[in-house]
Amino acid sequence: MKRLDIRDAGLVTEIITDRSVYATAKDDSVTDPYSYVIGVLKDSLNLWLHPEENTLVMFRQMNGIMAEMHIVIKDVGNSRSRSRASCIESCKWLFDNTKTEKIVSMINAEHLHSLALAFECGMNKEGLIVDGMQVDGKKVDLVLIGATKEDFNKLYGGASCHQ
Repeated sequence: MKRLDIRDAGLVTEIITDRSVYATAKDDSVTDPYSYVIGVLKDSLNLWLHPEENTLVMFRQMNGIMAEMHIVIKDVGNSRSRSRASCIESCKWLFDNTKTEKIVSMINAEHLHSLALAFECGMNKEGLIVDGMQVDGKKVDLVLIGATKEDFNKLYGGASCHQ
């Protein structure tokens, strides 16, 4: 994994504007894929790339020990095992390279494939946010998921292979 560099803007745009990625990431506040890319790039201090896996990792430190994390994987449907490995490696990297003790995220409750991937990567359902976002004029629920460093390391070990 590497910190996002301005030279990576093309790859980030390619990942985010991929039809399958954009369809699962957008809500009614996003008018088009490219405005979404601009919003993501504005937070570039917390963006990391796994270029060989077409994976973009976005995280925001919420407090001293907890980070909100979103993983965007292009062509997730083409290789479930590659996507799972990339997701696990991203979580390992965050736990190994920051003071994060807990990772949380929110996933649209209608995106069953995204939820399944998160659960395969060691995340657990922690709650439900009713009417948490609006997509195509319809309010949808968000599933709050999370994993502690301790629980994650029991499943996958503590040392990342890409430190």
